Amino acid sequence: VKAMASPSVLLGMAPTTSSTTMSEKPLEDTRGDYDNKAALYDVFRTPSPGLATLRPNLSFPAGSAICDLGCGSGVFIPTLLESEPSSCEANDPSEGMVKKTEERMSKIDTKGCTMTYSTDFVQDMASEKFDFIFCGQVLQNLTREADKAANARLDFLQNCHRVLKPGGKLVLTTRYAPPDGRWSDLYWYADPEIIPRAVEKMETMVPRDPLGEMNKAGFINCELGTDNDTVVNQEGGAFTTASNVKNPAFRAADSFWQWVDEADLKTRLESIEKMTADGTIDDYVKARDAKRAGRGHVAILIGHKA
Repeated sequence: VKAMASPSVLLGMAPTTSSTTMSEKPLEDTRGDYDNKAALYDVFRTPSPGLATLRPNLSFPAGSAICDLGCGSGVFIPTLLESEPSSCEANDPSEGMVKKTEERMSKIDTKGCTMTYSTDFVQDMASEKFDFIFCGQVLQNLTREADKAANARLDFLQNCHRVLKPGGKLVLTTRYAPPDGRWSDLYWYADPEIIPRAVEKMETMVPRDPLGEMNKAGFINCELGTDNDTVVNQEGGAFTTASNVKNPAFRAADSFWQWVDEADLKTRLESIEKMTADGTIDDYVKARDAKRAGRGHVAILIGHKA
């Protein structure tokens, strides 16, 4: 991976084959989450998480057919258009997100690129359709059922491989899980001492061995890197301002909150209120965020189809 921000890891892996398949569409049970929060999604979210590190890797030959798979509100598409693709499919199972992308692109010069918009699942796409796929922060949000997460990720990656043309390239981001700690170390509010069920569920959704999963799906010459962006904007201290957790727009910026049920949300908010009242909240947030040690939330994966 080019120009990786520190800390970074670079590894290459040889391809393997797998016969594992799933007939169901894993995003079916999470698409409503994104329809519900589409209007608030960008309020607290970091613009284009990981872009500084991603940018050198979001290039491809001019005239390519590309796809932004799980496009969200379309924040990465202007960067993708810089390489002058002939066509770009903006895809997201959430109609609300696709509508936001269409609104964004209606104000942007597409440089002659033919834009299409779809809510198709990757399982329904034609084989060997794209030269290049970008997929940002989808892999950890494929299902609401923890026991299906690993198979859902493998099925999704296998279908990404299938819809690429020979020689095609996938650039994918997901959440970073530090090999020497827990995913929750990077999110002060995801405290396993306070809301253990939600934290454990999210940690099942985030791949612990993303290169191994890419490898198993058939990709070759795979690379892994990280970026120091947090998914919630750090500007103005937004990410570490405890009172923001009460704001639905703050929670809409991080898919972790999808796994926090009403009871756990009540517990988390009450704990913040209690610490605010007794004057310990600032020290608590500082201690929790120290576990992050400046590390970001974005893992970057690159794989190629033979």
